Amino acid sequence: MGRKILLFLGRIFFWILTRVEVVGGLKHILRAGAAIIMVNHLGRFEVPLVYTIANRHDLTGWVVDKHRKLPLMPLIICRLDAIYMDREGSDISALKQA
Repeated sequence: MGRKILLFLGRIFFWILTRVEVVGGLKHILRAGAAIIMVNHLGRFEVPLVYTIANRHDLTGWVVDKHRKLPLMPLIICRLDAIYMDREGSDISALKQA
């Protein structure tokens, strides 16, 4: 399953199950070029929601190592070009990979 399909399914998922209202911030997301988008999240849905709303195909992110063990997560993380990182220490290799 490719990145475009995952993002499409994510949009459908959030459209069916949630009511999303973006207040003021979406216009500040650049459509091209370098950008850092920070997500302060409390649960598991905020980051996928940002992936679907940002509408950038070059978006990537960092994922905590412990998610490698969850079912389907390695496949999804690989397709979204996310980078695993060690939250317990300073993971310089994850920074260099980004």
